[in-house]
Amino acid sequence: MSRRWLAVILRVGAAGLAVWTFRYLVRWVDPTPSVWLTGLLSFALAKLAGDAVALTLFRDTVVLFVEDLVWELLAFLCLGALAAGLILLTSRVIGGPVEPYLPAVTVYLVYIIAEGRQRGGTFGGERR
Repeated sequence: MSRRWLAVILRVGAAGLAVWTFRYLVRWVDPTPSVWLTGLLSFALAKLAGDAVALTLFRDTVVLFVEDLVWELLAFLCLGALAAGLILLTSRVIGGPVEPYLPAVTVYLVYIIAEGRQRGGTFGGERR
């Protein structure tokens, strides 16, 4: 397994674990949480957890700037708000609950792949 795929697996795994833990903590506090709150926070948490893994494990190959992190986090918050609105619409159409946790991790995976292609085909920040 190459280093870039290891980076993808670890970053998405950390995002998934953080969102899964957040889901259970929210369900423990409130059985029916607001989709607006959980949508925003799950998208932001997925981004923060994945970036934390990238910074701690791959800091020698990843260059992240604070302003980029802030703008990307803001973009993920906007995606979380968009997802919350679409989740409300979808839950009214199908008549059942829809949760934002899996879409948050999926969007983060797509983000990592797009980020890797932008940097020249790498996922962990390394150059070929």
